[in-house]
Amino acid sequence: ELFMNLTSRVDIVVNNAGFAGTPGHTAEGIDLHVGAMHVGHWLLTDLVIARNKGGSHNMRVVNVASGTHHLCAVFGMDCLGPEFLESGFQPVMDTKKAFKGTLAALRHELVGGSLHYFQAKLANVLHALHLPKKHPGIQALSVDLGWVSTSIQPWMQLKISPFQLGFMRSASRGADPIVAAAAGPVLLNGGLVDPNRRQWAPFTVEERLGLRTRQEAEELATHLWEVTVRATKRMPST
Repeated sequence: ELFMNLTSRVDIVVNNAGFAGTPGHTAEGIDLHVGAMHVGHWLLTDLVIARNKGGSHNMRVVNVASGTHHLCAVFGMDCLGPEFLESGFQPVMDTKKAFKGTLAALRHELVGGSLHYFQAKLANVLHALHLPKKHPGIQALSVDLGWVSTSIQPWMQLKISPFQLGFMRSASRGADPIVAAAAGPVLLNGGLVDPNRRQWAPFTVEERLGLRTRQEAEELATHLWEVTVRATKRMPST
């Protein structure tokens, strides 16, 4: 409210928040990761559009996501499954429930601890995918930064870290695709910008591997949008 009182027009919104921690919930009972990294972004974007001079016309939204959203399908995780969505984003305390089928226990052991983060990052991509359908005239992109050395995990700051060994990108290089998404041409509205600035249709990897079809992604994006609308209506400020 304070910011929008200072200007009549916002042209670019960059939704950038990332943390990976222990499970928790917001004051509204929403999963802490999804609440901070998806619902908060969705609500900010919606409020800016509603108060913007000219609405969403020629406005650009950039969601800083992560390549880890692919792991939901690659590891067979039900990241944004019906039960989680219909609960209104209540935290999944037993992450084993997200893994079913062959080698479920092993897959959970490998990546189950990051389920909450993956849920939020998948939601970022789906939000950008669905925005142009809900707001004609808007431009939206999600961004995969690559593996970037930040402070999101304590071990990234160690003297001997993946970055020091040459396995991770620097923060400045990680910001490069964000700048490209915010200031460069939008070649594929609703698309995903990779670490090398290339724009792809979201879930191209999953579709090529036979893990998720484009139609399934569109349907999930629609369902996520509907659940997010209901979640924000429960918030006192809205």
